[in-house]
Amino acid sequence: MVAAILIVVLLPTFCRVALAIKIESPGSSVFVVQDRLDRRGRRFGLVKFRTMRLGRRHTGSEWITGIMPVGRVLRDFRLDGLPQVINVIRGDMNLVDLGWQSADHRGPTPPSMKSQLAMALALVALAVFAILQPPVILAWISALLR
Repeated sequence: MVAAILIVVLLPTFCRVALAIKIESPGSSVFVVQDRLDRRGRRFGLVKFRTMRLGRRHTGSEWITGIMPVGRVLRDFRLDGLPQVINVIRGDMNLVDLGWQSADHRGPTPPSMKSQLAMALALVALAVFAILQPPVILAWISALLR
């Protein structure tokens, strides 16, 4: 339900980003789907905005590859992951998930990913607590500021 609301709220942003990608790289797709593994080890396609050029192209004396200028902005502001709400609606991941491991990754979850997930869960818990108990949070914050 929350993800569906997010899609409606983010629709203008989705349209602007898609238009910017199409202007910068006409004829190519706006989205890229990456194979990932969920917590249970099942494969799913993680949907993201495309930030990289497709293939290589030759301009004069050099080959151009890599991140598009609009892709750099999307990555810097973490907007390339907005379409992941589609994965949330499909049930592949939760709103708090941090993009699961690549499908070709083998081995344990890296500690940095575990700490990022723990931080995200703590922030969500704090936000829920703040919504449910605003006087307690306000008292706690005012005590910290003294």
